[in-house]
Amino acid sequence: MKRAIRITSAILVMCLLGAAVWAQPYSEAPTLEAQVAAGELPSVDERLPLNPAVMEPLESVGAYSDTIFVFVPDNSPWNTLQEETERGSYLGYIRADNEVVGNLAESFELADDFKSLTIHLREGAKWSDGHPFTADDVVFAFDAFHFDSRVSGSSQPFWLNKVRRAIKVDDYTVRLETDDPFPVMLAKMGEPAGGDWHAYLPRHYLEKFHIDYNPDANEVAAEFGFDSWEQAFDAYDREYQNGFQHLIEDGELRPTMQPWILTEVTDTTKVHVRNPYFWKVDPEGKQLPYIDRIVTGIADPETINLKIIAGEVDLDYGVANVANFALYKENEAAGGYTTLELQDQGNAPVGFAVNQTIDDPIKRPIFQDLRFRQALSLAINAGEINETVFFGLGRPMVFPVVGTSFHLSEWDDNPFDGYDIDRANALLDEVGLENRNGAGWRLGPDGEPFTLTMEGRTVGEESTTFAALELMKEYWEAVGLQTEIKLSERALHIERRDGNLIEVNTGPFTLGSEARQYMIDREFWAHGSHDLNWAPLWGDWLMAWIQVEEGTRTLEDFADGVLPGEEPPQIYKDLFMWNEERSRTVLGSPEYIEISQKIFDFHHDNMLMQGVVGGMPQLAIAKSNLGNVPTGYFGSAIWFGDLLIESEQLYFK
Repeated sequence: MKRAIRITSAILVMCLLGAAVWAQPYSEAPTLEAQVAAGELPSVDERLPLNPAVMEPLESVGAYSDTIFVFVPDNSPWNTLQEETERGSYLGYIRADNEVVGNLAESFELADDFKSLTIHLREGAKWSDGHPFTADDVVFAFDAFHFDSRVSGSSQPFWLNKVRRAIKVDDYTVRLETDDPFPVMLAKMGEPAGGDWHAYLPRHYLEKFHIDYNPDANEVAAEFGFDSWEQAFDAYDREYQNGFQHLIEDGELRPTMQPWILTEVTDTTKVHVRNPYFWKVDPEGKQLPYIDRIVTGIADPETINLKIIAGEVDLDYGVANVANFALYKENEAAGGYTTLELQDQGNAPVGFAVNQTIDDPIKRPIFQDLRFRQALSLAINAGEINETVFFGLGRPMVFPVVGTSFHLSEWDDNPFDGYDIDRANALLDEVGLENRNGAGWRLGPDGEPFTLTMEGRTVGEESTTFAALELMKEYWEAVGLQTEIKLSERALHIERRDGNLIEVNTGPFTLGSEARQYMIDREFWAHGSHDLNWAPLWGDWLMAWIQVEEGTRTLEDFADGVLPGEEPPQIYKDLFMWNEERSRTVLGSPEYIEISQKIFDFHHDNMLMQGVVGGMPQLAIAKSNLGNVPTGYFGSAIWFGDLLIESEQLYFK
């Protein structure tokens, strides 16, 4: 780890972003000046908070710019410059030195016992529709969303899972309380948990859909075409995904605290326009963002790559990948862009996990046998994949976690990073797959060919390079495992993953940032479900069980009073509970290091998830005249979407 996140108990964490004293008035984009002059908007002084947050630019103070053009493979928020929660809306901010400071919130106070976090909001901050942003919006997010099991979209178990009470102190002060020490609360303010899908929601917009706030909520839901208030609330509580089109068609655009507002979605285009009430300025007092509009084309990755090299894409960090590194470099001058190599800790663009809870009586015991997982790793020539697919930019790395305060020397000299086809064959024989048919395929205990199906996504942030998958298929077939590759679009892949239908799930393996590991304390590596899942049924059981144990849900909340999924063996319960213990420690403390060591020793020894090539840069494409483009990761950032944290300062030179 480069630096520990600084958590100082009982000391006010002052907002270092917003303490400037202005010698001149605030200024705004010319398009907004025209609207003010026409009486369509209040003045910029009235739209900004009393003490706006100040963005220190990555390179230089920018100039107001018109339109940035990007292309994405689908209309989801998890693409270049789209409206995911990372886009400039966190209550806190994790600086390059990993200190947590204010952002949308002005400051924080973490109690000595780590059982409460007091959040001081910026007085005068406003939603994109001009309505005041207050403590009511934070409390509403917890009471009406996180703490309400009737709302299917509740994300409390994943993001701020130990918070038990959200208390309004005054209009601009909220106190989050827990029953157990939860020091990670402060750090969570600077990652998605502190953003506008989790930490706060627009009460003035959503309360009409919630029965506890509006007795006529069911009637309102019927007016909007829903069968119940729960359905309506779920449909409108977030500014993304399936909500796009109906929000626009109904004229019910969900207000946001982000720099831009989504205003148009078609099958081929999305458009975002600047939020005139955005609460941040640059050091000269210019209201951000610098750019007026984001015009997003929707196309397949091959088409997007052609547009990149033709110079039609202003910014991309979602489609560009190292498999096309030579193509991008060869066309930089002609396309007027730069290919950036963003270093992330340990990033493995190709990873896989064998589903240990697969509903197949033949495959399940074999998938649960460590020797089988070891054999899969040894059968892969990761060095060849690195050279032929990734231009030698990475290195074989079956467990890509590096640069941490806890570490094993074995991680740097892991025998399973190597290629040993003889050992792989011997291990497969040992697990009961020694028999083969006339075609050379290994047979399972039932006498039938023992096949493997690798699944993954066609495009998007969880997709991986098909050429690498093809080589993995060749390597596994070389040891007698008949293998199929099956890729699907995001929604279908998630449906199959969460339905426990995937045998071998593929995708990036990005556990790299120690800060992010610490903050997302119930992520898939602790329980086996979600993302690169290795035991969905165990994970489903554990996530439900812990809610019952904590008292946030009861058995009656589950179908037939039975926990979903399947109770895991004790060793996997232990892994989960080690992670729960870790969330009660301070990042970098001796207790934290001791527990972390146990968690990741366990992962190292049991190969629950496996990388192939790690230490890989992630690529970004930026037009040469685009300023303040992030050139690396810091703090909690672990994937390209985290670069959105800095997006309001982009401008054209």
